[in-house]
Formats: sequence, C-alpha cells, structure tokens
Amino acid sequence: MPKKAKSNPIFADQLISLKHVYRRAEIGKRSRAVKVIAAVSLGMALGVFLALKYSKNSSDQPSKT
Repeated sequence: MPKKAKSNPIFADQLISLKHVYRRAEIGKRSRAVKVIAAVSLGMALGVFLALKYSKNSSDQPSKT
C-alpha cells in the first residue's frame, strides 16, 4: 500500500499555500476597491470645496463693480 503519511503533509502544505494565495488575492481586490472609493470621495470633496470657493468669489465680484 502507498504511504499516505508522506503525501499528506505535502498536500496539506500545498493547500495551505493556496489558501494564502487566495486570501492575498481577496485582500488585493478589497484594497483596490477601497482605493477607488477613497479617490472618488476625495475628488468629490475637492470638487465641492472648489465649487463653493469660486462661487463665493464670483458672487462677490459683481457686487464690487
């Protein structure tokens, strides 16, 4: 009969390494999504800030003239 004691640890090591690869891939996908969400929200905040800043300046200019 073939010895299963030698093949099982190798198989277990391969399975554990595959789990780590899969977890890294999931973490990579999650962090990419988080980066995209952060970039979009930062862009929106910057856009709102600049819009408010320049809308105040444009409304002040006609009153000065």
